[in-house]
Amino acid sequence: MRRTVTALAGLSLVVVTSLATPRPAAAGVTMIAVTTTVDAIAVDGACSLREAVIAANTNAPVDTCPAGSASELDHIGLLASTYVLTIAGPGEDASATGDLDLLGSVGIDGPFDGGTAAIDAAGLDRAFDVHASANRVFFRNVTIAKGAVVGEDGGAIRLAAGSALDQDGDCTGDLDVELNEAVVRDSVADRGGGIFAGQCTNVDAEWSSVVDNSALGDGGGLAMDGEVAGANFLNSTISGNVAAGRGGGLWGGGLVTGGLFLTTIAHNQAGQGGGVALEASSFRSFSIVNSIVADNGGGDCWLETGQEADLHYSLDSDGTCGDGPGVIASADPLLLPRDTDPVAYRLAPGSPAIDAADSVCPLGLFEEADQYHTPRPLDGDGDGEATCDMGSSEAPEVAVEPTPPPTDVGGGGVTLPDTALTPRHAPEPSVTFAGLAMLLGAGVLVLQRRYASADRPS
Repeated sequence: MRRTVTALAGLSLVVVTSLATPRPAAAGVTMIAVTTTVDAIAVDGACSLREAVIAANTNAPVDTCPAGSASELDHIGLLASTYVLTIAGPGEDASATGDLDLLGSVGIDGPFDGGTAAIDAAGLDRAFDVHASANRVFFRNVTIAKGAVVGEDGGAIRLAAGSALDQDGDCTGDLDVELNEAVVRDSVADRGGGIFAGQCTNVDAEWSSVVDNSALGDGGGLAMDGEVAGANFLNSTISGNVAAGRGGGLWGGGLVTGGLFLTTIAHNQAGQGGGVALEASSFRSFSIVNSIVADNGGGDCWLETGQEADLHYSLDSDGTCGDGPGVIASADPLLLPRDTDPVAYRLAPGSPAIDAADSVCPLGLFEEADQYHTPRPLDGDGDGEATCDMGSSEAPEVAVEPTPPPTDVGGGGVTLPDTALTPRHAPEPSVTFAGLAMLLGAGVLVLQRRYASADRPS
């Protein structure tokens, strides 16, 4: 299938439940509970993470790990602990040594009852090598860190090419990886220090962060290459990534689709395009909507000559990302120092990004909570209207300033309040049909990807 964002026309808006609403796991889904943090393949009465991956790949039991399912999405459940990979060895694709090879559709679940799981590759190899046969993989409430590969792509996670292209240039199949409340960090590779996405693959991130990764070439945080590759980041953060080439935060070298929605991409560094770098061949339908791209070394954006990003209601601190409706260019977003849980930025009082997103946000199609799970929208500037903030966080509610009462000036006369004072900020431009259609299309794309399968974990 060809990845596109479809503009919607003539649709009646209906109430859509939040994407955060849990969905029960489909009947018959195999749950594989990891019971030890030791990286081992041994008959020792415990189920290690490596053994759980092998059980899911082979659909056969391994020690106390039950067999995975050949027809359902397997779920590997983790404890609120750190899992360090320690079994080194030459490159192979069966998870016996080095990285964990994912050969079938699987979910890696952190704990549901508090705490976060962490998978530490310890510089041994990348953490996960996702093969085309996997089709769909998700990481929920888990940190993936300290992957390292030399002469290869994808320091923490590598997505192999999902499929070949047909004669019309369309993908004959897709490989999707979803990040939900996940963090990808502190990893290094030639391209895609954090994540590398090959041809006919897609990365969907929600309430997630890609931080402090490095690339010797392009794409410090995320690199997308091949004829078709895509990414959708929603209520997420891309920060502190470094690339010696282009695209400190994100680099696209193929026909890239998707975009950044209510996302902050800040304090990344690259030779060109510290925040976002897109080659001429990479433009298909990549958008930056209701987002912040700011304070990135090497420029917020690097765009191949003659190309433009599809920019809407976003803040671009140095004006390098282009122009579009509702764009705030060459302004400081006043980001507070980066938090650690979640790994994200809050907005300082007075930030121009407060209440500056599109007035139709969140449409009921986007998440109605920010990366901190604060409800959106809130009235962050005290003008009496609740409007989404740009970026991944929503500023706290500010009380509306009361209108002063009439002043008695003596002699029975009063001075009425001045109703012609300059407003706190100019009214937002009216939403164009094209902008609304684009936002609706992007929201439906996220919704379709989010619930493409009935076996979403509870």
